[in-house]
Amino acid sequence: MRQKTAIITSVLLVCLIFLQACQNASVTQTTSTPPIFFVADGKLYQQVNNTPKMLADLTSIGEIYGAVKSADSPFVLSATGLYRIDLASQKAIKTAVTFDAQPLYGMLKQMSDPNVLLYEVAITAPCGASENQIIMGLYRVKEDQAQAIPMTEHGYTNVLGMTADQKNVYGVPVGCDPAFDRFLTISTDSGKTAQEFSILDAEQKEYGYGHAAVSPNLQYVAFTTTLVGQDGSIADRFGLYNLNDGSIKRLELPNSPSTPHPWGGLLWAADSQKVYFSLNSVPSSQKSYGLWSFDVAKGEFAQVTQQFEGTPQLISISSDGQWLLFQGEQAVGYVNLSTGEQVNVPISVKGLHLVFW
Repeated sequence: MRQKTAIITSVLLVCLIFLQACQNASVTQTTSTPPIFFVADGKLYQQVNNTPKMLADLTSIGEIYGAVKSADSPFVLSATGLYRIDLASQKAIKTAVTFDAQPLYGMLKQMSDPNVLLYEVAITAPCGASENQIIMGLYRVKEDQAQAIPMTEHGYTNVLGMTADQKNVYGVPVGCDPAFDRFLTISTDSGKTAQEFSILDAEQKEYGYGHAAVSPNLQYVAFTTTLVGQDGSIADRFGLYNLNDGSIKRLELPNSPSTPHPWGGLLWAADSQKVYFSLNSVPSSQKSYGLWSFDVAKGEFAQVTQQFEGTPQLISISSDGQWLLFQGEQAVGYVNLSTGEQVNVPISVKGLHLVFW
């Protein structure tokens, strides 16, 4: 009898060990994150399983303004132009676009068509005494073709995306004051305004503050605004502009007054069903309210994570929709959008500038 009991006990012990191993394997799989690219100290790296590998030395192309990945190649926007890093050809740096003038800053964005990149650089400061000079253009990756957009009518513009026919870009005018009351479409051929869309609430004193994003399906523009009450009180609101019928849905942001990150404020999921944003207290931004989402179909907010360290910038969402990449003041990491799990990525290389995938 004792021998039989011992055998049963041994079998149960083996099962428990096997079950624990399966659970550990499941946890490991959950925290398995996609590889990332990053620029640090003038060099391009790729990091897989927390191990960085240098891909290219970018010091010869000047200050780096932005980077994205398209057609399996990293593209880097710098003070001298737009460059493609050919990973299959001994990390060769190939020139896509060159700038004749020295820019002050710039940005690079991938449109809803991943084959189309939009670049923009400012040659003069938007609040300077001289005339505002902007260089904007499109680069079509598969065709290896650049198209300049003449920006004679507009100053520096926060580009949100492109129309379905790719004849216009959605943008928010940016000047000395980041507040805005409208967004517009700009012709890619003439650089002139094609259409304006007001976001003002005519019944209340309200203004936008630089946060806006077009959904990948090109049906909505999400934006945030600040509402000033008659008693001087301040409330922050989330707006959803329906591009099909012109209607606007407005809701007060959670923990108002609160605000998203000033540069990477709103990020759409690939299926256009949710918008993600991190929230911080106003005006000091010292307290984090974590990562939130807005469900378009339900019309509801949901908290994804409880808090962030600092004020992270939301970079992008992985192609499978599972992970959101963020870059903070002193940290880089992911958030599992299904579980809210936050995974910090250790970067051992000094001089971290930007991350992407």
